[in-house]
Amino acid sequence: MKLLASFALVILIVLIVWMNFRPDASTAARHLADIPQVVFVCRDTGELFLGQARPTPARHPKTGQPTLLLGLYCPQCQEWRIAPAVEQLQHQSRPRCRKCRSPLELAGPLPSDAVELPVLP
Repeated sequence: MKLLASFALVILIVLIVWMNFRPDASTAARHLADIPQVVFVCRDTGELFLGQARPTPARHPKTGQPTLLLGLYCPQCQEWRIAPAVEQLQHQSRPRCRKCRSPLELAGPLPSDAVELPVLP
């Protein structure tokens, strides 16, 4: 009988803690809002996409192929370029545009023709 009462007490404590500390919908929405919006460039077509930061290569929404890579902005060319691979970024102090050799930036004007990527689950 004592074992059953102890078990019921543990279950009750777990339920109370779970009810008080579980994330609600507003908490989840706040966390989604904290994920920054970035520009992706399709390595096959050069199309621009806008969406939440995610691991790359990300899947193209139409083809399903992993062809979307992080985009960096070239202020000199005023175009979004594909970011170098992580291995290259570790060896470079600042990535440069392959065309004009200007330093690339993560922030830039959002492309008006960019396709919106679906929100991550």
